[in-house]
Amino acid sequence: MAQDRADLIRWQILRSTEVLQGLVAFLESRPEINRGEFRKFVSGALARHPDLQALAWNPVVPAVERAAWEQRARAEGFSGFEFTQEKPGGGLETAAGRAVHYPVYFLESLEKNVAALGFDVGSESRRSAALERARDTGESTATEPIRLAQESGSQLGFIVFHPIYTRPVTTLEERREALDGFCTAVFRIGDAVYAIDDSCP
Repeated sequence: MAQDRADLIRWQILRSTEVLQGLVAFLESRPEINRGEFRKFVSGALARHPDLQALAWNPVVPAVERAAWEQRARAEGFSGFEFTQEKPGGGLETAAGRAVHYPVYFLESLEKNVAALGFDVGSESRRSAALERARDTGESTATEPIRLAQESGSQLGFIVFHPIYTRPVTTLEERREALDGFCTAVFRIGDAVYAIDDSCP
């Protein structure tokens, strides 16, 4: 029974990662999108996949562009927006200066994930390791189990990153030079299990 349940969970997560591939295709086909377009595209998929905690877009932001990106989000109605990182004792704080940031910039569903908006996924080693692998391979890459930035309880989750490039790439050097950002799918492990439980007779 345990093996059957594990297989069902694996199948459900694979189905949900197909949603991520659809988002990748959407972003690759558009030179620019806004928050409204992002929300409209992903809202239906999130409703159909209760195991998905969130879908997001994390752009590459060089340090010299940080202030402009933060101000842009504030002008869009997020008055306190800033890049954040985890505090050593828990909670979030203003992100330290880095050469490059990878903030959670577009995020849905926003209502239950608002604490993660602006979180610099490059600021934490397990997230950073996964996004670097995704960048260098061009393939979707998942983190190990982690505590999500928006998590208020004790449940663990994981994040799948898929890189987006500004042009066609074939080599490692080209991938690193042409990286535009990451499409991300966020899962809470317990929710993935509960979604299977709800669908089983």
